[in-house]
Amino acid sequence: MQIDKVIYRKANLNDSIAEITRAIYLTDDYIYPALHNIYEEFLDCIRESLIDKNSVFCIDNLLVAEYEGKIIALACVIKGKKDYHFCDKYSQNYSIVNDGYFKPLCDEAKKTQGYRVVNFCVLPEYRGNGVSTGLI
Repeated sequence: MQIDKVIYRKANLNDSIAEITRAIYLTDDYIYPALHNIYEEFLDCIRESLIDKNSVFCIDNLLVAEYEGKIIALACVIKGKKDYHFCDKYSQNYSIVNDGYFKPLCDEAKKTQGYRVVNFCVLPEYRGNGVSTGLI
């Protein structure tokens, strides 16, 4: 499929939480399904994280690619010199993700002045069209 007129921008709270959640969920087909056998639980976690300024998935950290009014790609980029965490509401269930994945990424980012991409996804049906290049 050839696509054009993709809009690249920062995410905002008017964006579809369901579309943002789907993109994040699809970034890892093992971790998120393993932690959230109920997709609605993950949706709730992301909804909470979007408004939490210290969450990895805070809306301020998300860049999106939009095509025909739909979010087709997402990048989560965190800035150095700041403490971040994953979804507090379910943190007791996330020791593998917090301690083994996000914590090391966030700790390393905290030591730097720059930015770090910690999550990136182009929806499968839009891959191969240069969307990831445009988003970066």
